[in-house]
Amino acid sequence: MDVTQIRYRNFKHLFEQFKEVVRRDDPSAPEMGMLKLFGDRVGVREAYMSHINTKYKGIDTTTARKMKQALKLPHGWMDQQQEQPKAKQQEPMQQEQTAQTKDDLQRVFELCRRKDAAKTMARLLSLLEELG
Repeated sequence: MDVTQIRYRNFKHLFEQFKEVVRRDDPSAPEMGMLKLFGDRVGVREAYMSHINTKYKGIDTTTARKMKQALKLPHGWMDQQQEQPKAKQQEPMQQEQTAQTKDDLQRVFELCRRKDAAKTMARLLSLLEELG
């Protein structure tokens, strides 16, 4: 598998995670507009995101680095095959702490959502990545 294919697979994985987070907050969120929201989050224009999503264009090095930085991924993450995360076995205390943290994030999101949806979504994604 070449770097173009690897970057595309990693992009699709990140985009799917993004949609899951959005839908966790708003189950009725439409599919239309998700790519633009994701593009806004990673700092890539909507038209280019569409080209990437449809494989019309590949993800160049500059764009891969931009996504990596926006999502605070480790160096070279976009260029390496990523294994699908397996469910982690957590101790009961860890499970409780994770659930409480997620509840806190949900409350923060609800409080902030009314002010600026795009900024709130970006902040929420950032917090969820930190939990990661």
